[in-house]
Amino acid sequence: MYSGYQTPVKKILVLRPDRLGDVILTLPAVRNLHAAYPAAEIYYLCTEYTAEILKAYTLITDVIIYDRANAHHNLRGIRQLSVQLDQYHFDLAVHLLPRFPLALATFLAGIKYSIGTGFRWFSFLYTDRLYEHRKHNRYHEAEYNLNLLKIIGLSIKYEADVYSFFDLPVKDAARINTFITSKFSVDPFIIIHPSSGGSSIDWPIGSYIELIRLLNTWGKYRIGITGITAEKEFLKPLYTSKTEFVDLVGAVDIIDLALILKKCSLFISNSTGPLHLAVAMGTPVLGFFPNSPGLGPGRWGPFSRSDQEFLTPPVLPNVALSDERNNLMENITPQAAFERIKMILHS
Repeated sequence: MYSGYQTPVKKILVLRPDRLGDVILTLPAVRNLHAAYPAAEIYYLCTEYTAEILKAYTLITDVIIYDRANAHHNLRGIRQLSVQLDQYHFDLAVHLLPRFPLALATFLAGIKYSIGTGFRWFSFLYTDRLYEHRKHNRYHEAEYNLNLLKIIGLSIKYEADVYSFFDLPVKDAARINTFITSKFSVDPFIIIHPSSGGSSIDWPIGSYIELIRLLNTWGKYRIGITGITAEKEFLKPLYTSKTEFVDLVGAVDIIDLALILKKCSLFISNSTGPLHLAVAMGTPVLGFFPNSPGLGPGRWGPFSRSDQEFLTPPVLPNVALSDERNNLMENITPQAAFERIKMILHS
């Protein structure tokens, strides 16, 4: 147990009320916190959307929903949040998302120790600060989260068993097995998630359509398409292309998706949360990324996986990676993606 603090750390609060991929990439840090404080309870402040997947991660005692609808972003809401947090008697707050309302809430809650970045105007609200700019994109996002722990003397080593602590509900697993059989029979299948929800630069929908046609011609795997209902307009060209696929758009929740990913042979997407969920489920992936350092695989790629599990546009000689000419996603050809898929599935 880490003993750098003068008083015992019995309850820890991790804060990242963010999108799915951002949250999944904090789990290596959660794993190391548990290793340092094995007897401590670890709570996670998150959005309602990510709550269910975090509840299935057994190193987390429970989640606290960050309710934006309850105005946590204004002073009254911040005060309400601080009162809520005070009831838990946390000893340590780990701020993996530097936001003033969160920093002020943990300060007002009287949490004895808190760690966060040293480069925000409100950083004085943290007791321990790391002076490291994420804007320089020197590390992967998961590594930045781990790096924050080093300021209090914790290990920042990536533990290979980090994703082995998921325990998805058995009742849901049985239901999803029946669902998969109804959709894919006993055939092996690949899941494709074409939209990033605006989190990155997407591979064109026309390229996805051509890739699906190549995969269908290959004939070894059935293809399932996932996404939320709101993405159906984005997917309209796919629906009108008369390309064969199994439509799962809007049909599954986050736990369902995790269970489906555990069963599929490969997951394909842009830089998006489900890609990181697939990695957490132990599924081979292929992600499409721009070359820009702030959006590229070095910062947001499939963490702890080989370079063969992502593709970027060909880099032009003597042109900066961030130059828009190096971020033209249409320069990743469907044929190149198809060849990479065969390589991944045969490895």
